[in-house]
Amino acid sequence: MNQSDTRLIEGTAALAALEQVTEEFAKDKWDARLIPGLRYAPHTTMYYIDFQRIPEIFRPVVKEHIKCKLATGVSASTLHLCTYCLGNFLAFFMQQYPHATNLQALSKQDIDTFILALKAEGETHGWTTNNQRIHNHISYLEELLCSLERVHSPLRPTEPTAHIIWPSHYPRLHYQPCAQVKYIPQTVLDQLDSHLQHLLPTYIPIIILLRASGWRISDVLYLKLDTCLEQDGDKFWLVGDIQKTHVLGHKIPITKEVAAVILTQIAWVKQQYSPEENPKRWLFPALKCKAGYYSSQRFLHGDPLNAKNVSRALDSLVKKYQLRDEAGNLFHFKLHAFRHTKGIELVNNGMSLLMVQQWMAHASPEMTLIYAKILDELKKLL
Repeated sequence: MNQSDTRLIEGTAALAALEQVTEEFAKDKWDARLIPGLRYAPHTTMYYIDFQRIPEIFRPVVKEHIKCKLATGVSASTLHLCTYCLGNFLAFFMQQYPHATNLQALSKQDIDTFILALKAEGETHGWTTNNQRIHNHISYLEELLCSLERVHSPLRPTEPTAHIIWPSHYPRLHYQPCAQVKYIPQTVLDQLDSHLQHLLPTYIPIIILLRASGWRISDVLYLKLDTCLEQDGDKFWLVGDIQKTHVLGHKIPITKEVAAVILTQIAWVKQQYSPEENPKRWLFPALKCKAGYYSSQRFLHGDPLNAKNVSRALDSLVKKYQLRDEAGNLFHFKLHAFRHTKGIELVNNGMSLLMVQQWMAHASPEMTLIYAKILDELKKLL
């Protein structure tokens, strides 16, 4: 094998020549697909860690900080969020101190002002999760300051980090799992069933599998042609890897009708894509072309379909056919809601919580128990 090649596997880049990695780290926008061991989700577009919003004076030290985080095994999406939050703060700091070449002047009062600015921005946009956003910004900033302090960086603030960021700077986060778990009401599911044939054909089998399996969209889009379906007589199983909880070869029973959909999709992919065009053998490979041109780099990189395209297709269906909830509002489908809906359905059909936990590949029984609680709440409303 040519050592200068960067060969890709699902969710990480394989080992590459040191010169290639060094070249990537020298850029102001890193591509996760070219960094060995960095986890990324092929079904999304979250491939990049962008340093271009970081003021140039601080860019090298932030890059070094991100390299250290990379070594801890975090994902590309985490590094992206960290860089985004640090970019916001450092841009704010430069507005406060236009001629600064370091963070020596940083004080508790600056953190107070920054938090007020984040709150005002959240209120302007009506963001309901702004407390979590503020928490992320302060957490990543404190992590950077502690790192600078630990290595005695000349850029570090004069005051110790503990004097600059106080526990009170972190907003309280109120978690209400039952309230936050979104599911799809039966009235909406009935409307979806009535109009499913009008969805773009590319996405119909994906919606069928989301409903039948209760798997995350990432796990459905990670299915492979050669291993996704098992049969024993007239019994069929869907087989795939559950990324979040690292359950490999997870199997759940499916009906012969759902199996027929998978077999049709397998046949279509094999007809439309050569082995070279779909080297990772995705069941749902990225679209090859659009209006005669390659639609994106996804096909060229051998990635699966983009989950956002599935969401957009559902949004278009809702708008065109006026799919509404019980309050008469147009329903907005969140792909993860199919998972919660399936969990509630399994509990409602009498499956034990232990079996539901195994079906959903939950790491702990707490999430499974939420489905039972939601079902109880729904029954009280009837």
